Amino acid sequence: MSTRDEITDGARGDGSAGENGNDLVFLTILLVRHFRFLLLVTIIGAVAITALTFLMPKMYRASARIVPMSRLGEGSGIQMPSLLGASSLLGINLNSGDPSSLFSALLHNNQLVNEILDLPFAVDGREPETLARLINPEFDGTEEARSKLIMSFSRMLHVGTDLDNGITTVAVEMKDPRLAADVVNACVQKLEAHYNGLSRKRAGETVAFLDSRIEEAETVLQESEDALQAFLETNRDTSSPMLQLKRERLARDVLMKKELYISLSSQLEVTRAEVYKNLSSILVVDEAVPIFRKVKPKRPLFLVVGVVVSFIGGVLFLVARSSWRQYRRYVQD
Repeated sequence: MSTRDEITDGARGDGSAGENGNDLVFLTILLVRHFRFLLLVTIIGAVAITALTFLMPKMYRASARIVPMSRLGEGSGIQMPSLLGASSLLGINLNSGDPSSLFSALLHNNQLVNEILDLPFAVDGREPETLARLINPEFDGTEEARSKLIMSFSRMLHVGTDLDNGITTVAVEMKDPRLAADVVNACVQKLEAHYNGLSRKRAGETVAFLDSRIEEAETVLQESEDALQAFLETNRDTSSPMLQLKRERLARDVLMKKELYISLSSQLEVTRAEVYKNLSSILVVDEAVPIFRKVKPKRPLFLVVGVVVSFIGGVLFLVARSSWRQYRRYVQD
């Protein structure tokens, strides 16, 4: 045993130092005595972990910012009844009525993702290939392979919404920056098509519902008007208090049903105007462009992790070796 090891092992003596709460002193001495060893282990570990990052594929991030046109027209006082209906088709609860919260669910919808994966993209001037083939060249088209591919693409896709202004950021991380930008723009186009389709479908259902309600209201109104007309023709002299009361009731009934008819007609016109004006479309604030600055792997982070892990590993090794030597000496004694 070397002189340094004897000093280190002697810091605890027969173990009484640990029993007296001097473990911190022992650890300090251990670190000081083996400072060069710890430094070497830390450097080797940090270099090794950082070197692994050079074997990892470089990932580039492209993003686009979008906002629903309805968000821009909030001050107009026009509401969008199609939003809640569109969200209900996916089982999403939009308590705030904000369509931005629908974007993430749509972009992670399997139907939309499958359409994106089947789109052709050209990379480095080569013949266009489907995104599925570009992500996994061995993709065979089976359900199992497609399911795995959907999960892989979902990990590449990032969607976040700023709650203050309603702007949604759609981002994709891929190995090729140009491909990442093209995929993001394709995602936005598909998102707009699906979003508008859902909104128009729900708006059409609302129009049909209002049409049926207007027909019912018109029929009921006509019946009330006929009842009032018949009463007036039968009772030309309504000076009697009882007849006056009945006439007022009939007139009030006609007025209430007329207001209901007018209200439903107004709602129908507003809903039709929303469909024609396409208020549920999406405004692209910033299109995705290739950014040639990698986002992964993050070498500074790996370096810090390597330093911490290597240092802790070296300390644990020294403590374990010292404890083992003390145990052997105790057994021999």
